[in-house]
Amino acid sequence: MTNGIDPVALRTLMSTPPPAFVAARTVLATELRSDGHRDAATAIAAIRRPSWIEWALNEAAVIDPDLVAEYASAAGESRDAQQAVVEQREGTDLRGALRQLRDTVTSLAALASESLRGVERSSETAELVAKLGEIAGDETLVNRLRRGLLGAGTLGADGSVAELVQP
Repeated sequence: MTNGIDPVALRTLMSTPPPAFVAARTVLATELRSDGHRDAATAIAAIRRPSWIEWALNEAAVIDPDLVAEYASAAGESRDAQQAVVEQREGTDLRGALRQLRDTVTSLAALASESLRGVERSSETAELVAKLGEIAGDETLVNRLRRGLLGAGTLGADGSVAELVQP
């Protein structure tokens, strides 16, 4: 538990389907407040309801963490390869890095689409692919996805909940 926030409870909250999110958030904040963790309760209460896209990607992180780890690795390699091209370093395989990223995005979007279909939502594949493209460019967002915490507010650069509540 960090600053009164149990990372498992936070991940469970972020895996709550959007229609039930506000009620689940209220329950968690109330529990934290009653346990004397007022700052943590305030931080939890401030978390906005995730979009269906964020929820589906958080679900994918829970269902197949290995696939999300592959995506995170491909995103990092893609960022590194792009930086190497900008710096005109030799031997950079930008095309290969982007191909690997595209392949993992396709697989991850398909998995997230299954989660959406499981709650009778349209698959929104194009939106999932666009969101994964956005996430890939930002290491902090990639780390949030790895932990199933997209939309959870301010996290540490490593994706930890340590900075969710400032001391």
